[in-house]
Amino acid sequence: MRVASVMRSHVVTLPPESTVAAVVDVLDVYQQAIVPVVDEAGRLRGALDAERIAGALATGEATGGTVVSNLENDLLQLDEGDDAVTAAIALARSGKRGAVVVADGRVVGLMGLPEACRALVEGR
Repeated sequence: MRVASVMRSHVVTLPPESTVAAVVDVLDVYQQAIVPVVDEAGRLRGALDAERIAGALATGEATGGTVVSNLENDLLQLDEGDDAVTAAIALARSGKRGAVVVADGRVVGLMGLPEACRALVEGR
């Protein structure tokens, strides 16, 4: 089983010039664990999750108007062809809520903890 078979394929991405407020909207409205930041060609440049945003807002590092490219992030990235069980284990051990799935450098999906659980249940 590959990551592509369990990933969430409908993903809302944002450009680097987006604001923290825009990330909060995507996290809330689309219930994504993470929001990938991509360039005009759809290539991954980074990603932000709710924990990173909340921490930046709480410490004053960011406001709703802060441009997301100004925030550092710690990104877990997977390839759509990776083994889903191995990826699920890596995600669970990372302490992160999700990973961005790419194909040829372009964002094609997300693998969150629910998808990781599915891979572990179905793949073992």
